[in-house]
Amino acid sequence: MAIIINKKLEESKLVFNIEIPFFDYEKYIRESAEHLSEHVNIPGFRKGKAPYDIVAKEVGEMTIYENALQDIIENAYDEFIKKTEIKEKIFYEPDIQVAQLVPGNPIVFNIEYMLIPEITLGDYRNLKIKKSKIDTSSEEFKLKVNNAISELQDSKSIKKEMDKAIEIGDQATLNMDLFLDGVPLEDGSIKDYTQLIDPKIFIPGFVENLVGLKSGDKKEFELLFPDNYFDNKVAGKKILFKVEILKVYKVDKPELNDEFAKGFGFDKYDDLKKHIENNIRDEIEAKEIDKKTIEMINKIIQNSKISPIPDRLIDLETKKMIEELKDSLSQSGMDFERYKESINKTEEELKNEFRPKAEERLKMALIIDKISEVENIIVTEEEINKEIEDAKNYYKNHPDFENIKNNLEQPAYRQQLGRVLKNEKTIKFLREQNFID
Repeated sequence: MAIIINKKLEESKLVFNIEIPFFDYEKYIRESAEHLSEHVNIPGFRKGKAPYDIVAKEVGEMTIYENALQDIIENAYDEFIKKTEIKEKIFYEPDIQVAQLVPGNPIVFNIEYMLIPEITLGDYRNLKIKKSKIDTSSEEFKLKVNNAISELQDSKSIKKEMDKAIEIGDQATLNMDLFLDGVPLEDGSIKDYTQLIDPKIFIPGFVENLVGLKSGDKKEFELLFPDNYFDNKVAGKKILFKVEILKVYKVDKPELNDEFAKGFGFDKYDDLKKHIENNIRDEIEAKEIDKKTIEMINKIIQNSKISPIPDRLIDLETKKMIEELKDSLSQSGMDFERYKESINKTEEELKNEFRPKAEERLKMALIIDKISEVENIIVTEEEINKEIEDAKNYYKNHPDFENIKNNLEQPAYRQQLGRVLKNEKTIKFLREQNFID
């Protein structure tokens, strides 16, 4: 694809004006029209066979263009990356906006990069960041190990329905309805809910009210939710529970012995336990390293001078954090709208809360980038190629492998991957310079 590139430098930003002549994007328009015609009934023509003019009349020519726009811009952007050497110091995530979309005329869009603020580095070596030693003999560590073993034990447990009163350690299936001031709570009706009867899982008093009940029993009781409960709708409030026990299960847990360990690929129980201890120690150590890394970078920020960061950059980073929150909630099965209700906050209020952290994240990114520049930390094409090949091998059996492979090979992805690898190298360098035992 042939593109025409115009560059201009404005206050705190770098703008590229991209013009795509009609003859260079025409094929995408034809493909778009053909695709649309496959999903529209046009009298006198088989699906996908109607001429362009007829399709345009039926669906509207702007619809055809808008449907093709993403592919056109993606290809033009890849061409732009190949052709353009940017010497200015920029933030790499650009804002792309369509400036002109008129059928039959050149398509024009702008690629806008924010310029990086000026940075004067202070001390970033020999900061003597001391890592906390992991005490494997502590009660906290032992509890983590015991909980992990208990989870494995639960996975191999056998439950049997029993005509008996509920005891701690049993499982129960129940129906439950929750009320506040006599009004049913939204999402407060739960049916066929099966759960281990364990005081550590529920709010104080819940399990105690279930112990002794049998299948078919019903009970009403009130409980006061803790003030710090995650759901603001019930936090600090007295809630009425109406519970019906449907089934009671006795849970038989396997003994913790060598035979149990063999179910997880170990000859000896002691070997399994040692493996769990090592994993937990590694997990704690990784969290400690992350914590101390943030402490180290914050010290470097304090030692350095950074010119004011443009508000728009902070806005973009804040928006990014909101999107990360939405993704995280989605992965855990929670809707963003429901989450906002539970914490009694609007999206705008969340953005205001996130802004200071967004600014700190930007400062960290700026510092790491500056140090990589000063220390001449680079990422080779061979290193990028290796990461891409490793990713291809990882996804080779994925049903959508061809699309994944295509995305991995895009210039924009290579560019992003290069930045990630350089950041990792720089952080490793800083840890070597500043961490002490």
